Amino acid sequence: MFSLKLSPSFRLTLLLGGFIAFLLLAALLFETVYRFEVSTLERESRQIKQIKEATNLKSYIYRNNQILWLIAGSKAVLTNPNLITIEKFFGRNYPEHYTVRADYAQFDKKHEKILLKGHVVFEKEDIHSKVVEIVKTPSAVIDLKNNLVYGKGEVVIIQNGQRLEGWGFTYNIKTGKFTTLRVKQTVEIP
Repeated sequence: MFSLKLSPSFRLTLLLGGFIAFLLLAALLFETVYRFEVSTLERESRQIKQIKEATNLKSYIYRNNQILWLIAGSKAVLTNPNLITIEKFFGRNYPEHYTVRADYAQFDKKHEKILLKGHVVFEKEDIHSKVVEIVKTPSAVIDLKNNLVYGKGEVVIIQNGQRLEGWGFTYNIKTGKFTTLRVKQTVEIP
């Protein structure tokens, strides 16, 4: 068996060198964890700063240099570049002459859709600004790209002297045609 005899001063130097190496490794590990935590906090801080709020919002949506929509609300929050949350939503579609109100809306700019919730009311007007159709529902989606409005919940449609109650609907904005998925009751309005 081979044995190595080390002098006490060399042992102390080796022990001190090992301790210094341990301290350097611990410092390196601490610095790495610290930098990771700082970068995470900075990234989260930038995300928090991106949340923008506005009150008394009024904005227009244009297509081919024509105003398609007026979008308004009491408060709007931009949580990312494509999603705007709007409280006390009001919208007016100029080419098709109808308005919509809801307690709450989420406007997804990327997919060109508006999700409406809470006391949703659509009112279609004739060319003399007289209301000729009314739709009431707890929630609906406006698909701006395909000119459709649809919902899955209860719906009340007042049109052509009739009150129609049912569940689920689609509405083609261009043609003005409603389709109810399941009719509960139709009542003639005197």
